Amino acid sequence: MRITSLTLETITESATGAVEFVFVPKRPLPFRAGQAGLLITGGGGKPFTFTSGDRSGRISIATTLHSGSRFKRALADLAPGRRVFAAGAIGTLPAADPAESQVLIAQGIGITPFLSMASRAAA
Repeated sequence: MRITSLTLETITESATGAVEFVFVPKRPLPFRAGQAGLLITGGGGKPFTFTSGDRSGRISIATTLHSGSRFKRALADLAPGRRVFAAGAIGTLPAADPAESQVLIAQGIGITPFLSMASRAAA
């Protein structure tokens, strides 16, 4: 499993309360759409599905910050330019046949793996 440092580039909050964190990796962190990585902050580590496309050169995750856990507080305290670490890639969703139509169903923040897969399909 590869470990690299990530520099926070942007934070975007949606109207629904989901927050996207976009990071620039110090060195490439290869992954396939639908895979996750372990994000490590001062609040510990937690796996997140990458929302960025696997060819974007960025690593992005999306989450809500409502739980108030130690990890989520550390994430909420990040500002652009700050560094965290990521280890990955881990897990995978079943590969889809691009020649077939797909129906992706998700609720709430569970949409994150599909965002990465949709970015891949649009490229």
